[in-house]
Amino acid sequence: MARGLRQSHVVFRVAAFLPVCFVLGVLIYGYFVYIGIFIAQMESNIALRAVLAVVFHLLCGLFLVSYNVTIFTLPLIPPSEFDLSPEDLALLQTRGDTEHIRRRAMSLGLVTHDGTLNPRFCHHCEIIKPDRAHHCSSCGTCVLKMDHHCPWVDNCVGLHNYKAFLLFLFYGLYRGAYGARRVEHDSQAIFIVRFNCVEQDACSMRTR
Repeated sequence: MARGLRQSHVVFRVAAFLPVCFVLGVLIYGYFVYIGIFIAQMESNIALRAVLAVVFHLLCGLFLVSYNVTIFTLPLIPPSEFDLSPEDLALLQTRGDTEHIRRRAMSLGLVTHDGTLNPRFCHHCEIIKPDRAHHCSSCGTCVLKMDHHCPWVDNCVGLHNYKAFLLFLFYGLYRGAYGARRVEHDSQAIFIVRFNCVEQDACSMRTR
C-alpha cells in the first residue's frame, strides 16, 4: 500500500511539472526562431543585429530569473504563534468549544472570520488561519497571503513570491510583444523588398 502511494505521488509530481516544461519549451522555441532565423538570417545590419540580440537576451534572462524565483521559493507558512496547544485542540475536538479560539484570535489581532463569526481555523494544519491565509491542497499547508496555486509555476502564489510572479508575467508579456513586433517589422520589410524586386524584373522583361 505504501509503495503504491509513493508511486502515485511520483506520478502526480511529474504531471504537475509538465506545464512548467511546456512554458520552458515555448521559451526555447521562440529563442531559436528569433535568434536563429530573424536575427541571424534576415537582419543585414550587423550593429542593429547586435543591439536586437542584446535586448532579447536581457529580456530572456530577466524572464528566467523571475520564473525560477517564482517556482523554487517555498511558500511561507503561518508562524508558530498561530498554533493551538494540545489542550485547546482537545477542547475544540471534544466539546466544539471555540471561545478560547476567539480569545486567541483577538490577542493576535485577527479581523477575518468564517460564516459563523468564529475565527478561521484550518482543520488540516490545526492552526488559526491568519488574515488572507488559505490552505492549499496541492502544497498541503496553509500559505500566507495566498492568491492561488498556479499550475504554470507548480507553486502557490502568495506573500513569498508575489513580486517574482508579477515580474515573470511582465517580462514574459514584454518579451513576446517585443519579438512579435520585430518579426512583423522584418517580415513586412522582406515582403516589400521582394515585391519591388518582382516589379523590377517584370519592368525589365517588358522593356526587352
